[in-house]
Amino acid sequence: MLCKIRIIPVLTVSDGKLVKTIQFQNPRNLNSPMAAVRLFNSRNVDEMVILFIDGKIDFELFDEISRECFMPLAVGGGIKTMEDVDRLFSLGADKVVIRTHTELCKPIAEKYGEQAVVQSLDIPRMYDFQPFVGEYLITDTRLDGMMTGYNIVIPRSDVPIIVNGGAGKPEHFLEAYNAGASALAASSIWFYTETTPTMVKQYLHEHGGTRPVTNNNMKPKLGSGARFAALKKKLAKRSGVTNPGALAAAIGRKKYGKKKFAALGTKGRKQSSQDYAKSKKMKMKAY
Repeated sequence: MLCKIRIIPVLTVSDGKLVKTIQFQNPRNLNSPMAAVRLFNSRNVDEMVILFIDGKIDFELFDEISRECFMPLAVGGGIKTMEDVDRLFSLGADKVVIRTHTELCKPIAEKYGEQAVVQSLDIPRMYDFQPFVGEYLITDTRLDGMMTGYNIVIPRSDVPIIVNGGAGKPEHFLEAYNAGASALAASSIWFYTETTPTMVKQYLHEHGGTRPVTNNNMKPKLGSGARFAALKKKLAKRSGVTNPGALAAAIGRKKYGKKKFAALGTKGRKQSSQDYAKSKKMKMKAY
């Protein structure tokens, strides 16, 4: 039986624009980040990663993305302080991706839980695996944008590993899955080919896998933000709302006021979802 594996689009953003690089160089403008988020909302993806590759967090843009996106959302690039982390979580992030300032991993884990921390490693240059993280995002810089296949030499780890960089066709996902990846991240394939995440999942289902289910390839536990994203999606489906990504945020802002709601963060969003469920007389299981 094929173990369920997560398919994760990676959106790289620079100066407010969605861009794509080749081997981390020469960013090429693709489209509006918001247009891409709306597209993936409708395409059976499990999570999404937003990386500000210019090293500058665009909080206003991320706020828009978070309100539109109704899948678990990780964000990285330019995170330097706990104040940055707190603000991103208050805007709806489910996880933060830490690359340079790894000293933040422990305080983030202590405050939000290890499942909220993803360490980004660029190989072959970086192999400094940190503790206090829920996942490793490993990108082979030599394969970024090349679409010739993943680096399938995957380190053995008790922590789930997301591989990124090099996917150009469904066969590449199967190769990485069989090599032990916990999740499969990709970017270029979604923009430069006709392949969709649903097509990749169907390919994996049809061709099966050759490895057993282990701790390394199991889906990590969901944090409160990820549970909220799942609840949002369920609420939207039941209520028929055309813009599910903004559903709970709009209700929460109306209930608490914009500034107070932003300060409440995930807790405020969770409460607004529950209030909405009660108003619709929905029978929702508690967290």
